[in-house]
Formats: sequence, C-alpha cells, structure tokens
Amino acid sequence: MKKTMTALCALVFIWGSGAGFGVQAGDSAGVNMATPETLSYVHLYTDPGGMTHFRDEKFKFHTKHRNDSLTGFTYHDIAGARGASLVKLKKGVVEDWHNAPRTQFAVVIQGEVEITAGDGEVRRLEPGEIALLDDTTGKGHKTAATGDQDHIALMIPVTPVKEQ
Repeated sequence: MKKTMTALCALVFIWGSGAGFGVQAGDSAGVNMATPETLSYVHLYTDPGGMTHFRDEKFKFHTKHRNDSLTGFTYHDIAGARGASLVKLKKGVVEDWHNAPRTQFAVVIQGEVEITAGDGEVRRLEPGEIALLDDTTGKGHKTAATGDQDHIALMIPVTPVKEQ
C-alpha cells in the first residue's frame, strides 16, 4: 500500500508540477507514430552525498499483449507499485466489449474517455476524474478515447469490495 501511495503521490506531483506530456515520437510494430509514446515526469531524488536534485524522466509506453487485435492501446507498468500501471488509448480508438482484468481505479491523466456500461449508460471522464472498474464478469464495458488527445489513465488495482 505504501509503495502504491508513493507512486500515486509522485504522479500527483508530476501532474501538479505542470510537467508536460512527452513529445518524442515512437515507432511501434514498424509503424511510425505521430503522437507521443512517452509521458514526462519530474523525479526528485537524493544523491549518495545526501543532496536532493530534480531530474526529468519519461515513462515509456509498450504494446499490451492482452488484446493483440487492438491497435492504439499501450501501457507502462509502474515499478514498485504492485500492479499499478499507466495505460494509453490513442485518440479515436474504441475498445469493444471487454471486462476489467481486475478490480481497479482508473484516474484520468490526459484526454477524455467515454465508457459505455452493459445497460447502455454512457459516462464521459476528463482529466482528474476517477472511476472504479469492478466489472470483472458479465457483459463488461466499451471504452472510447474521445476528444483531441490520446487518453492516458493511471490504473490502481484494489481488493474487490463486496456489495452490502
């Protein structure tokens, strides 16, 4: 839990500091991508002499193997955060019906996402909004990256909560 909270606090620092999203174009599966394949963040660290410093770093996004048929979906596992990861869905991409791979919070970092529940209700989430994805069985949901930017979210796995 402490490591997950540390990662979340670091990401809040990244977001609140005004650190920009990456501008480096990547090459995925031999296709030149025109959009960023990295997410920039500020790393505050202590050197061996005890002095603290800032260093600019980047999360690199990789192809997700859970659904090879979907193009435009990439991820970055956050080291030391017990399953927390960043996911990116290219603008305009729609993930067809699927279940959450585990119960997890999704914190929207960039772009807009539209989630359609099995009953047809649609919710649009923007940066700073949070959703608990707990539909690990049943019909599942659809996800669409809407707006003019790629959708990036921080996924934080949690223990499923039983209905009361």
